[in-house]
Amino acid sequence: MAKLTIRGNTKPIVGNMEAYSLSVFDNVMTSNSFSFPPPKVKWDIYVQDRNGWRIAKGNIKEGENVTYKFTAKSLKYKALRIEVVRGKDKGELYIKPQEAEEPKIVSVELQDINSEKLPKGKLLHYTDTIIAKAHCVGMFGYKVAFTLWEDDAIGKGHDPIVNMMNKINQVPLIGEVNHEGVAKVYFRLPVYTMAVQIANAGVAKGDKSEGKTHEYYVTAEVVAKHILKASPNVNVANPAHIPPPPKKAEPVDNTPPHRKPPVAPEHNKPKPNKPKPKEETAKYPQTPAAKKQADPEGKILNAEFTDATGKTLKNAKTGDTVSIKITSQGMRGKNVKIRIWEEDFSRYSNDLIYEVSVTLIHDTSNFINNVTLTKDMYNKSNDFGEGNEREYFIEVEHLNTSVTSQVIPISPSAEPVKVDPNDSPAIIKEPKQEKTKKEGKCFCNRDFTPDEFEKIIHGLRDSEPMVKKNIGYTLFGASNCKLKQGDKTIEKLRIELNKVFNTYEINTCIRKLHFLAQIYHETDRLKTTLEYDTNKKYKPYFGRGLMQLTWESNYIVYKDYSKIDCVKDYDSIANNFSYACDSAGWFWKQGKVLSVGKRWTGPPNPPTYVKIHKPDYPKKTISYKHGEKTIKYGTVDLGLIADDDKVDLISYLVNGGENGLVERRNYVITLKSIFNYPQECINKKQIAVVKKEKEDDNEVTLHFVGQTAKENALSDKTKKILKEVGKVSGNYDIYITSTARSSYDQARIMYDNCKTDVNEQKRIYKAPGKKVIAVYEANIKKPKSEVVKLMENKINELGPSTVSKHLANPEVLNTFDVSYDNLSNKTKFWNEMEKRPELDAILNENRCYHIQIKQK
Repeated sequence: MAKLTIRGNTKPIVGNMEAYSLSVFDNVMTSNSFSFPPPKVKWDIYVQDRNGWRIAKGNIKEGENVTYKFTAKSLKYKALRIEVVRGKDKGELYIKPQEAEEPKIVSVELQDINSEKLPKGKLLHYTDTIIAKAHCVGMFGYKVAFTLWEDDAIGKGHDPIVNMMNKINQVPLIGEVNHEGVAKVYFRLPVYTMAVQIANAGVAKGDKSEGKTHEYYVTAEVVAKHILKASPNVNVANPAHIPPPPKKAEPVDNTPPHRKPPVAPEHNKPKPNKPKPKEETAKYPQTPAAKKQADPEGKILNAEFTDATGKTLKNAKTGDTVSIKITSQGMRGKNVKIRIWEEDFSRYSNDLIYEVSVTLIHDTSNFINNVTLTKDMYNKSNDFGEGNEREYFIEVEHLNTSVTSQVIPISPSAEPVKVDPNDSPAIIKEPKQEKTKKEGKCFCNRDFTPDEFEKIIHGLRDSEPMVKKNIGYTLFGASNCKLKQGDKTIEKLRIELNKVFNTYEINTCIRKLHFLAQIYHETDRLKTTLEYDTNKKYKPYFGRGLMQLTWESNYIVYKDYSKIDCVKDYDSIANNFSYACDSAGWFWKQGKVLSVGKRWTGPPNPPTYVKIHKPDYPKKTISYKHGEKTIKYGTVDLGLIADDDKVDLISYLVNGGENGLVERRNYVITLKSIFNYPQECINKKQIAVVKKEKEDDNEVTLHFVGQTAKENALSDKTKKILKEVGKVSGNYDIYITSTARSSYDQARIMYDNCKTDVNEQKRIYKAPGKKVIAVYEANIKKPKSEVVKLMENKINELGPSTVSKHLANPEVLNTFDVSYDNLSNKTKFWNEMEKRPELDAILNENRCYHIQIKQK
């Protein structure tokens, strides 16, 4: 075995990038036998602490030359060494990192709520959250003050004189520099209510108006020493309404411990007893071997670390920001004390690393958000997040005293929240309050309350601004809808649907939201219970009811089940509200007529959007009487498919085609947001497991859905790029909704989009497209087929590819749309796609990413 020689700095400065390489002689001297390709050169870092030498995680590199940047954490180890291996040859270099000569803030970075870097020109809304990160050198443990400013200075740069009155947060946010050299804070824009007034008042000289956007930046400075750094600007959309102003935070002592004057030791003062967990309190392990003890009072059911989305964390380390979720029963308004303990089995002791008192706002689920695992925790537990013998658990203690707290607004619609008055970053997040007490439950196994159901209907209408503008929150107002006036209310619909849900086992959040998504589309957004076109071949058995019962054969089956003579009195399914609702529940449970058999695995020649889901569900055989005959059919309970969250399969069985497929998907997404699913659902599916399996498969699947989505329209080059981007960004299912189009398809799509929001289409399209939209507006009262034909003619007259690149030559340019609602990480997908040199353009329009890939 030959000894390798490492060249590089043995006393690297913390925060500086250092290069390390093999000596040129090592390429000649080797004990490895000749092979091609030659063995790889692998690097790693070892650290020595009180337990001996071990590998430092996350530092494995390959290649003849590598770089390392050492953080302040490296200063605490007894020794460090870099080790390199090439086949049988090995070398090592001992290093001693040095503190930076001058503590400094290197840069300030702005990110969105998902910790993704804000791209240049990215437009934010005042309801968004900005994460500000200060990257520092030689400042481990320092506290950094962050301030948000509105920039009125003309041109590039920030003019402190011009902007001196534009400070948004009068009290700076304080972040502590972790061992990675990063201090981080969250600017929740709805909190800073003076932002719009300041931005609209201070306009730079020479500007008539700042318009719809304002530019903001963040400064960061060390609390104990004036070291100032500013971030780049970020654009924020100017809203019409601003929430009430926040109260100032209580003043805190921002002096870092190492800057405070020394205090003479009190030699005779007895050492205080080390705190211990109380014997009678509830304890919940966060690592496999940690302490566990149920709540003696039976009111605290669980406590766990979660991320910002409510997903359970399996581990956490110093510098992480986590939430603590407390699951309880009957604890609304009660005070508890939360403690995080480190259980050290090697010393048979417990170290208290975090403690806070809070008032629980909800009966069941409460979150303590933005708990930063800080340096103090690090010091108390010695090596927080490291070592094999340390385990962590959360202790919850009931308190009988009140907690004094201050109030700050979180968002325009949120109620005030209580904040612990100490220096802890813990906050109880209070979501938007409903008028009626929700009793801390999700929507599983219970009825909707009036206020809850009103919120659901309003949320669906709010999701489509043009629909809301035209009909507001009224129900069943279409001219062909003959329901009684008293039945056309949200409350009447709530009562009837609660009956349906209880009768047909639509009893979980996921089943209810999928059912609602389907009836919302089938009834044209709850406008009618009767199909508009009454000249179909199945006349007079048109679509009726909330699920649009169609065809005489289905009326016969439902008659046998319900004993309602809907075959003779077919209008009763549309005009009797109870029948309209019940028929929908029956269809959902057992009304889809299929062949008799054991399993439903899809139709013989399934469309792509069905085939990709590989359906396989149990069938049930139903018998019914028709005259003297007894007839059998097979059926599938759509609730089973809803359990798997397969909106495309449900849509196929309800509609038989692709009509409204995209809208149905969007309604499911909207309802999940309203239901707060899966975060609040007690019966939620473990979607993360499915996602993990997909990631383990290491495959990216391209799904072609929609009338104009043709797989053969994309080249192998484009498909390869999409799969590579999907893999890097963590998007393993990419739904392509449109590719190359004909002039007719383009006209038809433009017609439908204009009907939804013509002003939005004018914003999207350039001059040629606006001329086509003008044809739509000039002929809007004519039949659709006639208007589409006129629009098609205009497209051909102007030159198809001038209107849309969907009509360009695919051998030169592949143009397609990707549904961003179905992307698991939209921002990463966008960012990775932007990096591709083959990209011609990527746009965000009509709920899709419009992408153009150059072919030559």
